[in-house]
Amino acid sequence: MRGADAVFCDIGCGQGRPLLAVMEAAPCLGGVVGFDIDRNVLRVADVALNKFQSLAWTGERYVQRGENGERGGDPSPPAHLMHADLEQLPNLGRATHAYCFCFGMPPTVLKHLFRVCAHSPDLRFLVLVYKRAAGDHAWDVVGRLEDAGVNCHHFERADGKSELQMPGGTVPRGCCVWMSEHAREVLRAAAGDVGSDGGQCGGLELASGAGGAGGGGAPPFSSYETSGIDLIKNAIPVDASTVAAIQQSNFDERGINGDPTRQQTKSGQRGWCKRLAKQQADVLRSRGHLRTSGTYGGREKEVVRMRGLLSLVTEGYDETAVEPQEGDQIDHTDESVEVLQRMADEDKPLSTMYAIQDGTRLRIKPLDGDWVTIWLKPGDLLVFRTDVCHHGMGYACENYRVHAYVYPPGYKPGPSSLHPCGQ
Repeated sequence: MRGADAVFCDIGCGQGRPLLAVMEAAPCLGGVVGFDIDRNVLRVADVALNKFQSLAWTGERYVQRGENGERGGDPSPPAHLMHADLEQLPNLGRATHAYCFCFGMPPTVLKHLFRVCAHSPDLRFLVLVYKRAAGDHAWDVVGRLEDAGVNCHHFERADGKSELQMPGGTVPRGCCVWMSEHAREVLRAAAGDVGSDGGQCGGLELASGAGGAGGGGAPPFSSYETSGIDLIKNAIPVDASTVAAIQQSNFDERGINGDPTRQQTKSGQRGWCKRLAKQQADVLRSRGHLRTSGTYGGREKEVVRMRGLLSLVTEGYDETAVEPQEGDQIDHTDESVEVLQRMADEDKPLSTMYAIQDGTRLRIKPLDGDWVTIWLKPGDLLVFRTDVCHHGMGYACENYRVHAYVYPPGYKPGPSSLHPCGQ
């Protein structure tokens, strides 16, 4: 496990010991992510990770920052913790390597584990630690993988004894599974249909949050100043009456840009719209997104053209895939890049997407990075510059959300919101 593209995930990370071990052993990887359903153990892990991240890598060893002259070495790998329920996750986001200590996991939870791993497109290797005893469902599934010819490496010595040793003298068994497509088929079969609908139509994306260790997950992009993207977690609490009003609104069935599967409300003057626009403005102001340059004499940007969006079902759509498929928009920017090049960065218009239901997501390319899929939970607000390339995605279930623009005073947008990327 090497390289900036490698992301390690500990499924049920507890106090974070495997995360720390991986960070120490592989200082140049892209990051580590741990999640657990127990907030108390996450607090312990948070303390340990914060201590480790005060260190820097010199190329030979970790040192305290500043110990090696002014540079002090390179930062330790980014580490993030997340409070999440395995049964709610559709996949493991950008994780390439995953680890799970399966002791004590009931079969129903293990089935969700296998489902999540099978639907994680970037996952290359999965390490399972188990008892190898009668009735151990994880051991049974490892046997099924081997019977199917899947490449599995067991952590055993030549005499058949386990190489693993846990605190307290426990001697578990372990196996590393190469996540080929054949392995995914076996895991999907082992999972049965448990959670398959939930994974396709909602849930969380592990690598889509914002914040550091102890926060809401690892953001798949850099700061707003360099990426042009800001994901604000839990920005505006979702109000049931607002959701109901949006769903009962009059949607234009002709569709957006002629696409009838992607519709928007005809009016932006409804009561829910005005309330939500004010709430968004308050959040954006607190993040500095309403500021403008001296060109506008200190006047703020405004939240305008707010609409409810509805994506209808695209039959056969695979929400775990990253390759373009039927139901996806073309890659585009919301404004002409050539026009916006003449504006100061703080004056450039913004787009916002506010999630009111699980499964809301957008495929987007940060200004300084590669394409990522950002998953939103209800209440999350995604903000991005209108010169950032992106495309809407199809949905396996109906999805309602809210879109708006943020314009500097007097700004007149172009006639189209579908501009080829880079033009």
